[in-house]
Amino acid sequence: TLSDVGRVWPELLDRLKAAKMSCGTYLSEAEPVEVVDGLVVFGFPGEFKFHKEALETASYKELIRSHLVSLLGREVGVSFVVTEPVKDVSEKKPPVETSIKGSDIITSALNIFEGSKVIHRDSL
Repeated sequence: TLSDVGRVWPELLDRLKAAKMSCGTYLSEAEPVEVVDGLVVFGFPGEFKFHKEALETASYKELIRSHLVSLLGREVGVSFVVTEPVKDVSEKKPPVETSIKGSDIITSALNIFEGSKVIHRDSL
C-alpha cells in the first residue's frame, strides 16, 4: 500500500544514496503517489523531468526496485510520472509602457531614481 511505501521512504532514500548517490538524490525529488497491483508509482514535479528520465534507465530502475523489495518484503515494480505540468515559459508579462520616447526615457529614469541631469558642454 501507499502507506507501506511512505513508511520505508526515508530508509529507501538512505540506502539508495549509500549504494549510488545520484540515484538517491534524483529519487529524493519525487514522492510515492500510488501503488497499483504491485506497481509503486513515484511522481516528480515538472521541473524534475530530467531526474525522472534518468531513473527510467534499467540500472537505476532495478536498483530502486531491489531496495524497495528488500524493505517491503514482497515483489514490486516501479514506475515514474510527472505529477504537475512544467510552467509555460512562453507566458510573458505584458510589456512595460513603451510610449516613452527619446529624452522622455531619460527624464522618466531620473524621476524613478530621483536623479538629476548634468549637461557638460565642451568649451572651444
